[in-house]
Amino acid sequence: MNVSAKCRSFRQVGGGFQSRRSRGGFATMDMVISMILIISVMLPLGFSLARDGELYRAYSIRARAMSILDGEMEVLAAGYWRHFGLGQHAYQPRSQSAASMTGEFLLSVSESELKLTWNPANRYRGGVVERRIVIPDAGGTIE
Repeated sequence: MNVSAKCRSFRQVGGGFQSRRSRGGFATMDMVISMILIISVMLPLGFSLARDGELYRAYSIRARAMSILDGEMEVLAAGYWRHFGLGQHAYQPRSQSAASMTGEFLLSVSESELKLTWNPANRYRGGVVERRIVIPDAGGTIE
């Protein structure tokens, strides 16, 4: 019997022999453990990034609503508010970016104050945005 052929499948480790099959088992076990570690880190990170994306969208929509309301309040303060009577009115902004906003714009006119509000259709899309100003010439000129 050829001794060298018999010893090829074994490797001498320390004082004994270790087979190639058991060395492959260590590599497989090492790979399984490393995959578990990677998954345990990447899975929560993926959920965190998805949540950050939703939060970014909400902040972006809120910032757009603030910008639209600020511009519309300038127009209203310049005198356009006189076209509305006392009370609450649906308001159509002139901004082209307002067309993609889901929700409603409401104008509330009182004797001394104007309030323009954006109420989103989905409450997770930035929340209610509101702007108020004191009517510049509130001397009974509201029609």
